[in-house]
Amino acid sequence: MTTQKQLWKPNTWVSVILGVFMQPFAFLYVNRGQLLFAYLGLFALVALLGPKLTPFLPSYIDLAFLLLILMFIHTLWLAKNYDSNQPRSWYANWWISLLGFILFLVLILFTRINAFELFAAPSSSMSPTLTPNSVVVVNKLGYENHRLAGIQLKKESPSKRPQRGSLIVFQFPEQLSINYISRVVGLPGDTIALKGKQVFIQPACDTLDAQCAPMRALPQIEQGAISEPPYQGYSESIEEHTYNIWLNKHASPRTERYYQGKSKWKVPDNHYFVLGDNRDNSLDSRYWGFVPVGNIIGEVALSW
Repeated sequence: MTTQKQLWKPNTWVSVILGVFMQPFAFLYVNRGQLLFAYLGLFALVALLGPKLTPFLPSYIDLAFLLLILMFIHTLWLAKNYDSNQPRSWYANWWISLLGFILFLVLILFTRINAFELFAAPSSSMSPTLTPNSVVVVNKLGYENHRLAGIQLKKESPSKRPQRGSLIVFQFPEQLSINYISRVVGLPGDTIALKGKQVFIQPACDTLDAQCAPMRALPQIEQGAISEPPYQGYSESIEEHTYNIWLNKHASPRTERYYQGKSKWKVPDNHYFVLGDNRDNSLDSRYWGFVPVGNIIGEVALSW
């Protein structure tokens, strides 16, 4: 004799509602828990690789939206063709789908706001380190700049500070809704000078307690393997960081546009001097000044 449990079948309208608003957790309701994890994996791939694929796709194609449509159709197909004789799993209830969706959403939002967030490099200003559409994982821990989708939720005094050579994501001082990615070159109190395309640094010091270090040039070593005309590749070193930069030998420094009309600056307290690795194609501290520590969102932890 067939039991009531065996005769259970997903309600079509409940499947529609869950399929529209709570993907991919609708698959729990239609008794296909394994598909939840499969589609979550696909979503992760789209998030991680989507920006890399964007240049090769027509502008009207949105991979995430296409995946949502696919999941909706798949959910309805499973509900319509459900075999009532199969065992009903414990999670095949609408409220389990709702609870799972809410918990997952809270986890994702908490992580994005407080810990880690994905960004895409919009331009070539950080080439060759980051090419356009590169994806970066930003570690936000300690910077206390809590934002989500461009909305400022909370901002507190940071417990962490970047070091020379760190890659940071920050709010552009002249338009806070825009995020920039640049490399920290000068810390508070440092003196930065530019002579041609060479960067010189004099670290901050208290002349009452110690003899100040002299101003020194950041070493640049030519690297032909990373060159891409018209750019010549170099490795540049600052403290323990060594990274690659591009210089265009045919482009003269635009000194007339330098911040405050100078080529030598002292970094104010609680501010940072940043440069792009593509030195002749980067809008950075040379042109608009310093980054307040409160504008820093986090440091780049991974990139691809």
